[in-house]
Amino acid sequence: MVNQETGSRDIALCLSGGGLRATLFHLGVIKALRTHKHGEATALSRVGSIYSVSGGSITAAHLVRYWNDYNGDDDAFAKREGELLAFSQRNVRDRVLRRWALTRWLGFRRSWWLQHEYQALFGAGSIADCYAASGPNDRKGAPDLHILATSFSTGALCSFGPRDFELMGRHNAQAARAPGGHLKLAYAVAASSAFPPLFPPVPLTRKTLGNPEAADFLHTIHLADGGIFDNLGAEAALADQIGSNRNFKTLLVSNAGAALHLDPGKRFVNFLARNVRASDILMRRIAEDTEQRLRAMTDATYLPLRIGVPVPGSALLDVTQTRLRMVRTDLDRFDPALANLLIWHGYEVASQVLKEQEWQETQTPETALLPASRIDLPAIAEKGAETRKRSLLFDFRDWLTVPILWAMIAGAIFAIAMAVQGIQERNAANLAEREAKVEADKKMRIGQALADQLGPIRSAYIANDRKRLGELIGMTTVAVEVAESQPDRDLTTDPIRLSSSQALAVANQPVTYNLPRPPIEHKQPIYIQFAGFQRAQIAALNRGLRNAGWNVQGQSGERLSKAARLNEVRWSGSNEQAAIDLKDAINAANLTSKPLRIRQVDVGATNLEVWISL
Repeated sequence: MVNQETGSRDIALCLSGGGLRATLFHLGVIKALRTHKHGEATALSRVGSIYSVSGGSITAAHLVRYWNDYNGDDDAFAKREGELLAFSQRNVRDRVLRRWALTRWLGFRRSWWLQHEYQALFGAGSIADCYAASGPNDRKGAPDLHILATSFSTGALCSFGPRDFELMGRHNAQAARAPGGHLKLAYAVAASSAFPPLFPPVPLTRKTLGNPEAADFLHTIHLADGGIFDNLGAEAALADQIGSNRNFKTLLVSNAGAALHLDPGKRFVNFLARNVRASDILMRRIAEDTEQRLRAMTDATYLPLRIGVPVPGSALLDVTQTRLRMVRTDLDRFDPALANLLIWHGYEVASQVLKEQEWQETQTPETALLPASRIDLPAIAEKGAETRKRSLLFDFRDWLTVPILWAMIAGAIFAIAMAVQGIQERNAANLAEREAKVEADKKMRIGQALADQLGPIRSAYIANDRKRLGELIGMTTVAVEVAESQPDRDLTTDPIRLSSSQALAVANQPVTYNLPRPPIEHKQPIYIQFAGFQRAQIAALNRGLRNAGWNVQGQSGERLSKAARLNEVRWSGSNEQAAIDLKDAINAANLTSKPLRIRQVDVGATNLEVWISL
């Protein structure tokens, strides 16, 4: 039972983390607090202290910043409620990431842009300005605000208060304090909601705090999401109660934290998902321990307000209410229907608990405020659990940065394409250079081959030795062919050896070869690959084979360096006898230094291939 003394500020309110889901659920709780009274005092006016974490800090800061409007008439409250609803549709997460991607080279941090987004909601004022803005019409002023964050530097819980910034002591140790009321409200909320996987810690320097003398503030403090230490925000309330810094009679804990149960098919193959899951499990254990201590309090009443707990007689189906605890907890855009659903649920959960404590509901919200018919609501809640993955690049509500980001992506793709093209052009140039070098080497080898034969040819010509002259001319011709087709062959260590008849045949370049006809007619197509021969010689061989009845393709053959040192007829299928007859016919011409053989290779069921070289 709450203290019913009119005007007392004996309620402490804890607003948990949980992203914008928590922000909206807590807004519904506050809506219930302002419509439930004992006498003339509303439950909201009895709140003397607020402890907030992460998404809860957004609601708490907005509440304290505009305290008079939240406690004012319906129009004033509706105005502030509309601001939070509009903020939930702003897509804060993607706006921050896009601006950071565009300005990181200038030194802008994600946490700076997060603070900038919060300034659009709270303004650029300090924490202390919230109390000066309470105005003379509210003699009690706004409640003491404690925006909680976690120090990555020391592991301690930190609190941004109306006057001081506190590094809260562990195990009843004395808290270290420094002036903090001058810090911007948006800065404090950014530190409280800097969820580690997405945002780096927010630095708080000694200079920013006004150069306090305490040793705890000599070094920069790096602040992150308060939910790392305590996602309920209740640890700070317990510490204040134990230390007699506050004396509340009722502790309302609005808990919109993440549900621990997930899809059983989820495998956590991503390292980020694994680490977030491990963090959730640790935070759940801490929250359960904190709740045990809260229930054990003897000098105050603990009233938990949990998201996803079905409210009897609610306008929402039970399945709708339970699904709300699975709604995502990030800072991306919340559809108006889902946002209103969370606010409504927060109102009903708080209203039920307040009525049990004999608070009277003075105003019942209209069911017309619900986003859709009751049949559609479960689907809206279920869809709210889906993470938005495409909004980073396709949210054209942010007309300023999305086109710029797309232009940068297009520019990066163009730069990559130009770089690839440059690499290809360099490779082509290098290839052309290598080919030119090979061609120059070939010409040099050809020149060398000719130079080596000029002396003996001159001598044979002077001596009128026609036979020797024919042999030398044939050898020269063969050397030139080998130099062209076998650039890696060293003619000094591996010279060409021809018989006199072969050399003369090369020199005389016969018009055709008289080859024997096979015992039976063969119709298989024949393809010739050669190396070391002049094309005229292969053309003569081609004509000789055709005259003998063979089905030779083309007028000569194909010069291939792979044919060097090969003398074989390749066959496959049922063409072995045809290969034997073809081999015998070509060997009869005595063209090569080594006779041809047959070789079974897959060349097609109807084909024969001749691979021939000197």
